Amino acid sequence: ITLNTLSKYNIFTITYKSELADLEQKGIFIDARGSIYNYLLKIKELLKNNHFNLIHVHSVHCGFFLILYCLFHNNYSILNKTILTVHNSYNNYTLRNKVLYFLNFFFFKKIIYCSKSSFNSFPKIISKNKKNKIITNGANILMMDRHKKIELNQREIDFVVVGRMEEVKNILLLSKILSLFKNKKIHFIGTGSLLPSAKKILNKNNVF
Repeated sequence: ITLNTLSKYNIFTITYKSELADLEQKGIFIDARGSIYNYLLKIKELLKNNHFNLIHVHSVHCGFFLILYCLFHNNYSILNKTILTVHNSYNNYTLRNKVLYFLNFFFFKKIIYCSKSSFNSFPKIISKNKKNKIITNGANILMMDRHKKIELNQREIDFVVVGRMEEVKNILLLSKILSLFKNKKIHFIGTGSLLPSAKKILNKNNVF
């Protein structure tokens, strides 16, 4: 999404730790290399050299880093243009992330839940707050009906799996299902602790 809108907007992405450092040379993607100090420094540099209409926080721990920056620099105005998108259910948060979520909720202008089921999983005490918004984040299953008659074993087919390879994503069940198809290439966009286990289930020659 970010890359597709670069022609219209000036967009920068800061990540705490990532394997996508090759994009850093383009000035689009900035990796803090797993250092909170570097993360705060990158925020400072971007805010100093650019004017932002919107700041999007993708995870609660990165939101906490932004709050730390505001506290250290006594600069709270950017919090009025900051949103947090929630891509998880409350019960899947660790105790630490539950605490960080409430900090994000208190400081940020808007909290955007990426499904109604995600929103409904959070404590009712905050559900009526006006800063809450819900968006649809899913696939139109009805549009898939036209593919039902395709015989998948008659041709090569590509599957693309996007996301963390962790237990919460049911990645091993997905791998078992994908192993039933004879002609396929499977592209994992993301990594995680279950990558070796997924490769054991699948033919490693078909996994990218």
